[in-house]
Amino acid sequence: MVSLGLVVVWACKPPEAPKAFEPCADPAVTTMEAGTAAVQAADAVVTALGPKLRACYETARRSEPLLQGCIVVVAKVDRGKVEENHVDTLHGLDAETAECIRAVVSQASFDPSAKGRVAVPLTFTSGK
Repeated sequence: MVSLGLVVVWACKPPEAPKAFEPCADPAVTTMEAGTAAVQAADAVVTALGPKLRACYETARRSEPLLQGCIVVVAKVDRGKVEENHVDTLHGLDAETAECIRAVVSQASFDPSAKGRVAVPLTFTSGK
């Protein structure tokens, strides 16, 4: 009788380091005609969008757990509503995530007197 041994070896890839990305520079395009109070109010509006913005990133991390990057969305605001916006800078994040973030910013609602341009710089890291 001949006995054959079976050895199974799984090759596991070591964890990858997070991909490097070029940090987004601080934008200098936040101009609200209503003055400093409007800019501070704009910061509060963006902060309130945080959970929705984070959800865009977390959705992308399901397929790429170590995903990290930054984005700057510039929005044109008139009478408190976002009339239009676009991605000004994008590093490390994919187009689908960028579009999700842009769509969230388009839903922002500012003080009715707010008018001007506001830049929304965001940096996402995996925390690993």
